[in-house]
Amino acid sequence: QLVTSQASGVFDEYTNQKKWKVLFTEMQYVRGNIFRGTLAFLRRRITPINRIMKMRKPKDDPYQTAVITKSLAAHAGYPQRGQDNPLRRRIGTVQERELDVIQSPHVVYRLEDSALGAGSYGVDYRYPLLDIRLLQFCLNLPTEQKFKHGIARRMIRLATIGVLPEMVRTRSDKSRATVPTVHIRMVRDKDALIVKLETSQKSTQLGTYANLNPLIEYLGLLEAETQPDAGINANTVMRAIQLGIWLENNDMPAS
Repeated sequence: QLVTSQASGVFDEYTNQKKWKVLFTEMQYVRGNIFRGTLAFLRRRITPINRIMKMRKPKDDPYQTAVITKSLAAHAGYPQRGQDNPLRRRIGTVQERELDVIQSPHVVYRLEDSALGAGSYGVDYRYPLLDIRLLQFCLNLPTEQKFKHGIARRMIRLATIGVLPEMVRTRSDKSRATVPTVHIRMVRDKDALIVKLETSQKSTQLGTYANLNPLIEYLGLLEAETQPDAGINANTVMRAIQLGIWLENNDMPAS
C-alpha cells in the first residue's frame, strides 16, 4: 500500500497547506467537469463550509447496525466511540498516514495470515516490496509523484507502461483481478455456516452479542453469481462465527 500508494488524504494535505491552485486543478480531474470540480474546491476553500463538512456524523459501521445487538452497542458506547481508536488516523499529510499504514498491526496480521495460509500448501512467501530501502524511498517521495491529474497509484501505473495492457494498467478498481475465493467458499459452505451459527446461538452467549437472523438470511440468499445487499459481507459472518467458537472454547454457555 505504500509502494503502490493511492495518496490517501491528498486533498486534506493540500487544504491544510493552502495549496489552492493544485487543489483546484485536481478537483477538476477528480470530479469530471468544471462545475462539480469548482463546487468541491469551494467546500474546502471556504473555511466555514470546510468545518461543517468535517463535523458531519460518520457513517455507521454496517456490522454494528446490522448484527450487534442494541444492548451491547449501548453498553459499549457505539457508534459514538466507533472512531475513538482507529488503526489508522484520518488526519495528517499523505506521508504521515502512509507511515501509520506500515506501522499498523494490520501489516503484521497480514504477514502472519499469508504465511500460515501459504505454508499449508507448501508455499514459502517472500515480500520484496517490504525492503526497508524501498519503503524509505517511497515514503519520502513528494505527494505529486503519488497522485496527479486525478490518477491515484501513479507510481506503479507509470512503472508498468509497456508492461501491462493499457486496460489493466489504467483501471481504477480490482474487480475480477483475482479469483473470488472467499465468495465461492462462502457459497460452497453456506449450509455448514448456517448450522454453526444456529448451534452457537443455542449453546453459547452469542445471541446476547449478535443478531444472528440477518446473517442466516444473508447466507440463505447467497448464490455464486449474486451477493445480497444487506449491509453484511463475508467478514461480518466470519466475525460472528469466530466469536461463537471463542465462547465455546472458553466455556461460556447460553444463559
